[in-house]
Amino acid sequence: MQKRHKDRKRYFDEQCITTQKYVIPYINKYASTKNITVLEIGCGEGGNLLPFLQQNCQVVGVDLAKDKITNGKKYLSEYINNKQCILHDEDVFKIDSLGEFDLIFYRDVIEHIKDHNKLLTFTFQHLKSGGHVFIAFPPWQNPFGGHQQMLSSFLAKIPFLHLLQNSFYKKLMELNKERAEVIAELLDLQVSRVTVESFLELIKASDFTLKSLRLYFINPNYEVKFNLKPVVLTRLLANIPVLRNFLSTTCYAILRK
Repeated sequence: MQKRHKDRKRYFDEQCITTQKYVIPYINKYASTKNITVLEIGCGEGGNLLPFLQQNCQVVGVDLAKDKITNGKKYLSEYINNKQCILHDEDVFKIDSLGEFDLIFYRDVIEHIKDHNKLLTFTFQHLKSGGHVFIAFPPWQNPFGGHQQMLSSFLAKIPFLHLLQNSFYKKLMELNKERAEVIAELLDLQVSRVTVESFLELIKASDFTLKSLRLYFINPNYEVKFNLKPVVLTRLLANIPVLRNFLSTTCYAILRK
């Protein structure tokens, strides 16, 4: 596992910077991000939420990882104390009385959820009329689309490793003494894999309108991680099915109810 994944405050700060510099301006092309209600599904420590809090938004963050929510409550204590921010360490589908929001977003989360239709239905139900959804995900076939950077051995640095046959991939991780829970999580991604094509089909079958789809050759988050400036995939390449999944390090999308 990379050092940045272990240093949770650093990870929090990186999320905050990318959301402030790239995510919010992207959303602002279609909706205001000031003085609104916001829900983040899979919020981790809440780094993505801080820029919205700084714009006087009322925010709710939900994540299954209790340790991450504990950290988030510490990092965002100022906003939690004045009830501008609420963090839940629960399954978002099991929380009662969440209410409706102007904006719902999930960044690098949809690929971790097996039932994508359930997620979109839930999102639709908790979105105000005219509200917007921001989604970011790594297309499955990109070099690290399997999140193998979560591994602790040298395997974490091998691109396209996740495209190996499942049994061989699992054996390779076991031989390198990777943790059982991490192996299980990465193998789950093999089931829920999200491509640009499957995402477009998912939205087409939903009640949402797709307002924007942007594919990045260089992920905006790589600027704070590796000092690499974001690069949007050219329109020509972005319109070539399958190939675009190998060339896109992240996909940004805006949906509207």
